[in-house]
Amino acid sequence: MKGLIFSIIVKNAWVGTSVPALKRSKLITILLVCVAMAAQAQNSPEEKFNMAMYAVTNMYVDSVNKAKFVDEEIAKMLKSLDPFSEYLPPMTAKANEEAILGLPSSPASSAGNTSSSESNAPSSAGKVSSSSTPFVPSASFGPSSIKYYYMADKTTGYICLTMFSETTLNDFRKVVSELKKKGMKNLVLDLRANNGGLFDVAVALADEFLDGDKVIVQTQGAHIPNEVYKAKNKGMMEKGKLVLLVSDLTKSAAEIFSAAIRDWDRGVLVGKTTFGKGLIQQTMPFSDGSALRITVARYLTPAGMSIQKPYHGMVFADSTKTWQSLRTHRLLRCQGGVSADIDVNPSADYMTNWYSLLTYCGVQTAVAKKFVGDLKEKLLEKYPTSDKFIKEFQTTDDVMKAVCQTAEQAGIPMNLSDYAKSEDMVRVQMKAVICSQLYKDNNLYYKLFNSYNHVVNRALEIINSKEYDQILDKK
Repeated sequence: MKGLIFSIIVKNAWVGTSVPALKRSKLITILLVCVAMAAQAQNSPEEKFNMAMYAVTNMYVDSVNKAKFVDEEIAKMLKSLDPFSEYLPPMTAKANEEAILGLPSSPASSAGNTSSSESNAPSSAGKVSSSSTPFVPSASFGPSSIKYYYMADKTTGYICLTMFSETTLNDFRKVVSELKKKGMKNLVLDLRANNGGLFDVAVALADEFLDGDKVIVQTQGAHIPNEVYKAKNKGMMEKGKLVLLVSDLTKSAAEIFSAAIRDWDRGVLVGKTTFGKGLIQQTMPFSDGSALRITVARYLTPAGMSIQKPYHGMVFADSTKTWQSLRTHRLLRCQGGVSADIDVNPSADYMTNWYSLLTYCGVQTAVAKKFVGDLKEKLLEKYPTSDKFIKEFQTTDDVMKAVCQTAEQAGIPMNLSDYAKSEDMVRVQMKAVICSQLYKDNNLYYKLFNSYNHVVNRALEIINSKEYDQILDKK
C-alpha cells in the first residue's frame, strides 16, 4: 500500500505541470516525507535491496522490462560470489536436469524441490548433487552415464564413467557384475572427462570401493549443518586393484570420489591433477522453469584437505601444508585439485587440422561402412571373432587411399605434413571403426582405440606389476 501511495504521489508531483505552485510544493513536501519514512522503515540489507528493485522496476523514468532486468541482476549477483554460483535460464535448467537424471538425448549446457549440486550438472529434486555447476560439455547423453566398458585383459576391466547421475550406481553395478562374469578382478576406471554430477551418487559409488565405515567426505557451511559422510554398505569392488584415470576435466563430484579413493590408499591415480572444485551448490527452481544455483558448502577430503583452487582472491587449497593418506600414511600435497600419483601427459601429436576435419565430417565412419558392406562375409570368414580381428587385422594402404579420396570429396584436401603426423592414428581409428561395425559392438571401438593410448597403457602396466603396491606403500 505504501508503495502504491508513493507511486501516485511521484506521478502527481512530477507529471502534473498544471498544478498550482503551492499545491506542487505541498505534494513535493509529502513526497519527501514519504521517502524519509520509507528510508526509516528499511532496517535490513534485504529490505534495502527490495526497495531498490521496486524503485527501478516501478519508478524509473523509462519503462523497464522487469523479467529481463531481474534475470540479469540475479545473474550478476551470483557471479560476484564465486565461479560456480549461477542463474540458469529455463532451457539451460531443463537440459541439465535431463542430463543429470540420465534421460536420453539431453544436451548438457552449464549446470525442483531444493537440491544441492556439486557438479556442473543439475541436481534432481531432493537429491544432493556434488557440484553446483561443474560445467558439463555440450553432448547428448544416453540413459547410461557409463560411456563404454570392456575387458582390457583377462583379469582387468575398463569402465569409462562420464558423470554422476541418477542412473550411475545401478549402471555401475550391472556392468561390474557383467565384467566379473568375464573374469574381472581389477579395474581401470576412467574419469578423465567426468565433469561431476550428484553429490550423493559420488558418495554411494565411493562406498562400493571402501569397506567398513570409512569417511568419504566432510561438508561445512555457514547456514547448513556440518556433516560427515561415511561408507556403510558392502560394496562390489572393495577388493581388487583399482586405477583411476584423471585429468584437468575431472571435476566436482568426480573429485570427491577420486579424493576418497586416494586418501584411503584404495587405488592409484594416473593422469593429471584434477580441476580443483571444492564447493557444493544447491539448485533452487523458480516457477518459470529457471533456477538459481548457489554455493552452500565447502567439502573436505577424508584426510581433511580442501581442493578448491583460488578465486576472487580467496585461497582454500594450502600448498604449504602436507597431509597423510589414512592407511599407509603416504605424503599428500595439494595446490588445488586432486593430484595424480603418476603424472602422464596425454599425447596429442596426431591432432592435426586434417585429422580433426576427418573426424568432424565422419569420413572414417563413411569409409568403414562401405568397406564392411562390401566385404562383410569375407571378413567374418577370415576373422570369426572380434579377438582374432583385433589381433590380426591391419588397415591397408587401399583403405587409407579411400579415406583420402572421401576426404577430398568432402572438401578436405590432404596436407602431406598433417598426413604424416596423423597417419598412424587414422589407421588405428579405421581399424576400430571397422571392428565395431563388423561385430555390431561400440565397446570394441574404444577397446581397440584405447590400446594405442599411452595413458591407458600406463594404467594397465601399473595394475599388472609390483609398481601398484610400491606406489601405495603396501608392505
